[in-house]
Amino acid sequence: MINIRNLPNSQLIMNLYQKYYIKEESSDGIMSSHWEKFSKKIEVDIDAEGYLNKFIGYGFGDLQYNRLIDKIINYFCNLSYFVRLPYKREIKFLIEHAIPLLQKIDSYLSYDCFRQICSLSVIRKYINLEERDNFNILIIGDGYGFLSALLKSLYVNAKITLIDIGKVLLFQAVNLQRIYPNLSHSLFNNIRTYYDSNFDFLYIPAENMPDIINIKYKLIINIASMQEMNYETINKYFKFLRSNSTEDNLFYCCNRRLKILPGGEIIEFFKYPWHLKDKHIVDEEPLFYRYFLSSKFPFIHYFEGRMHHRLTNLFLEK
Repeated sequence: MINIRNLPNSQLIMNLYQKYYIKEESSDGIMSSHWEKFSKKIEVDIDAEGYLNKFIGYGFGDLQYNRLIDKIINYFCNLSYFVRLPYKREIKFLIEHAIPLLQKIDSYLSYDCFRQICSLSVIRKYINLEERDNFNILIIGDGYGFLSALLKSLYVNAKITLIDIGKVLLFQAVNLQRIYPNLSHSLFNNIRTYYDSNFDFLYIPAENMPDIINIKYKLIINIASMQEMNYETINKYFKFLRSNSTEDNLFYCCNRRLKILPGGEIIEFFKYPWHLKDKHIVDEEPLFYRYFLSSKFPFIHYFEGRMHHRLTNLFLEK
C-alpha cells in the first residue's frame, strides 16, 4: 500500500486530490464529452494517514489490468508486433530501460507501454540528442506517466512538463514520484503561480495551461489523447505549441484519423490546425497500433478506427 506522505512532494498530490476528487472540480472549457463520461469511472481514495486505498484508472491505459492472464496476453500481443517491426535493436534497448522503471510502480510491460516505446523508437530516429543534453519536453496526456519516466531515464538533464486533466494528472504525479523520489516535482496552478524553475517534472492541469510560459519545448508528444478532445481544446493546444517551442522543435502526434465522441462530435486528425508551413518528417499509419489481444472472444480486437502518426517540425507563430 502506498503512503503518499513518503513521497517527495506529497502536498502536490494532496492539492490535486482535494481539487479533483474531494471538491470534484472539473476542467472547465477543456473537458470533452469523452472525459465527462469516462472520468467518472476513475477512483482514488486517500485516507487520513496518507494511504492510497483506491488508485484505479480508467480510459487512459491498461496498467490497471495486472492479473497473470492479463500479463500473458499483453506479452503475446507485444511479441506479435515486435517480430514484424523495424528498429528491433532500438525497441529492445528501450524495453531494457523501461522494465526497471515499471517494477518501481509494481507494474509490467503492457501493450500500452510497448506501443509508447515503439513511438519513441520512431522519434529517436530523427532527434539528435545526447543523454546529458539539457532541453525541455512537453507531454500532453501521459496516462500513468510511463513515457515521461522513460524519457527521463534516457535524457537525465531534460525537464519534463506534463499537461492533463486534473484527475489523470494525479496518477502521473504519484507514479513519477515513486519512480524518481529524489528529483524535483512541481505543480503549476495558473499563470500567477510560482514554480521552481529547477524542476525535473512540472505538472499543469489542462484548464490552467497559460498562453505563454517561460519555457521553450524542443520535443512535444501526444499519443491517443487529442482524439478525445473537442476542436476548441485542440486549437488551444496548437496555439500554445506554436508560441512555446524552439525553432528546431519536433511534435509527435499519434491519434485516430476519425473518432466520434460520446456527445456526437466528430474529431478528425487531418482537421487539426496544421499549418501549410509545418514540415512533416513522418506521416503515416503506425505499424504498432492496429489491434490488441484480450481474453474475450474473438481474442484479437481491432481498434475502431485507423491511427495516424506525424512527427512534425511545427511552424511557429511570430
